[in-house]
Amino acid sequence: MQVLTIQVPMRAQTHAERGGPGRFGFGARERATLWLTIAFWISNFAINSLASILAHRDNLAAVTILRGGLVLAGLGLCFCFYAVLRRMSARSFRRRAIAAAVMAPLMAEIYAWLAYFGFIAVDPDFKSGSWSATVSYLASWTWFFLAWAGLTLAIDYNFEAREEQERSAELQALAHAAKLQALQNQVNPHFLFNTLNSMSALLLDRRVADAEGMIAKLADFFRMTLAADPLTDTPLANELRLQAAYLEIEQVRFPDLEIRFDVPEALLKARVPSLILQPLVENAVKHGVGRARPPWSIDIR
Repeated sequence: MQVLTIQVPMRAQTHAERGGPGRFGFGARERATLWLTIAFWISNFAINSLASILAHRDNLAAVTILRGGLVLAGLGLCFCFYAVLRRMSARSFRRRAIAAAVMAPLMAEIYAWLAYFGFIAVDPDFKSGSWSATVSYLASWTWFFLAWAGLTLAIDYNFEAREEQERSAELQALAHAAKLQALQNQVNPHFLFNTLNSMSALLLDRRVADAEGMIAKLADFFRMTLAADPLTDTPLANELRLQAAYLEIEQVRFPDLEIRFDVPEALLKARVPSLILQPLVENAVKHGVGRARPPWSIDIR
């Protein structure tokens, strides 16, 4: 006996399946932020080095080396800063902006102290200056980190907007494809032609009662398929009832075809996409039953 089994696994949809990362993912966004950060610190290094050259400082080489080390320290601080923002990627843009505004002064304070101790170490003539100068120095670095954080958030926002546009386009394409597939599943021309040929054969054999019964079954099947909304879920019991009606029609063509359903009652109320079993059952009939010798059996469980 030729046995064809259709198994339908029932499980919950995971969070990753409901919505994962977009096409513009970690790599592209990270690269854009990295180049932005490097440009910020190289520009800062070039401007401060030019100021030292114009001031004709005696210890220019030591100060330049120090500034290079401070650039590396600043890059490290920005990396930590960005790591925190990335961990908050699931939060709203407003919350990330507030977090950036809070962290920028903290990073500026850390960097200012690193620069202070560094210049004391390499420049004997270095003086910390007045409190007003210190506040001005901290304010300048706070604005530096705020500007960097603002542009970083702008990059994130740009990538998120592009991802959202791409997801929207993909969903529209999937919805369009689902509508076309649903229409194809509702009216399968091969099935209809085969059924009409079977009716014609029954009439030629003067089996009028069987032909009338087949017509009634075909009408019931199309009534159920046309009533099904392809864009909404339906109870599994309805889907199984629809497939049972379809297979009853096919049993007229294949009298030895045996149909068995093995579905626990607990799953009958589970909601599934409409007509999701139709292509599977049609393939079982077309490629399995239609190409094998009788007797046949189709199990749905």
